[in-house]
Amino acid sequence: MEPIRDKALEFLNENKAAIERVVNEFGAFSAKELELRSTIVYLDRDVKRSKKDLDRNGFIGLVKKVKPRFTEDAIAKALEELENKDYVASRDT
Repeated sequence: MEPIRDKALEFLNENKAAIERVVNEFGAFSAKELELRSTIVYLDRDVKRSKKDLDRNGFIGLVKKVKPRFTEDAIAKALEELENKDYVASRDT
């Protein structure tokens, strides 16, 4: 158990600032709010990996297709928030 504990401690120490940032920014969010934001981040990275070229409306449509229970307005607001915090790429309209 010592080696595992040491690795975990090493990881936590190396990533302390990033972990604190995420907890400070998202710690008070509900599960629903986190679900939408994590989906946006995941899809943003997937779009980059696949080299797709989606404008803002196309990206919002993609998120809506994956998570239809969210309104386009809610998706747009969450996307803008994540863009402003540099968690995802900014998209042109």
